[in-house]
Amino acid sequence: MIKIIITIFLFTSIWNGLSSESIERKRLNILVSPFGFLQTNTKYFTNETESSPNIHFLFGITNNLFMGFNYGVGLSSNQKNFSYQGSLPGSSEIFNVSRSRNSETFSVSSQYFFWGNFYGSFNLGFEKGYTTEIQNYSTISGGSIDIEPFKESNVFSDKYFGNVGLGFRKEFFEYFPIGFEFQYGYMEAGKRNTHITYNPEYYRGSIPNQISAIYINENLFRNRVKNSDYYQINFFAGIAL
Repeated sequence: MIKIIITIFLFTSIWNGLSSESIERKRLNILVSPFGFLQTNTKYFTNETESSPNIHFLFGITNNLFMGFNYGVGLSSNQKNFSYQGSLPGSSEIFNVSRSRNSETFSVSSQYFFWGNFYGSFNLGFEKGYTTEIQNYSTISGGSIDIEPFKESNVFSDKYFGNVGLGFRKEFFEYFPIGFEFQYGYMEAGKRNTHITYNPEYYRGSIPNQISAIYINENLFRNRVKNSDYYQINFFAGIAL
């Protein structure tokens, strides 16, 4: 009987020591995830948001309930050249892809500490739309360059998402919170408007291979951008006031 009482006493003491009510937290938290999202869409990789640094602003409504917002700075606009083996021996083909800033996100967040430094979260937000442009399809063969008069522009709309999370955040030396959070959620595919221009005289009445490839990819292989679930892990550090 004495052992049972001692066990209950120790368990109660440890629980009270670890309970979220016993921890006094600073009301304002400014956090940075320098490594950004480690994010993978679990169904359709065509609906993937690339990793980028994130900034989190959180304010304590109570000692255990925090509200705020998260901002993902995204990736700056860039331009890349891609090359591959041409259809003729000794030839190569290249094309140019330019993209505006992408993976820029904004979300509102609520967090509730339910046990010690562990909390549950709920987040709603969107990824800002962006544009891509593909052009300068060129064939290099025998020292000559043949540039196709073809240009493809894509406009991607905003994509909305929501997730729930489980995290840990602890204030070290009173003013320096460090933690991590695992989130699982759902992201819509958004819409894509594609505009293609080309000179029909160059193609002698036929259509460019790029157009037929898009049609086959989307209709025959069903590789269309679709809504998907996803998960992400945030590691962050910052300052608490």
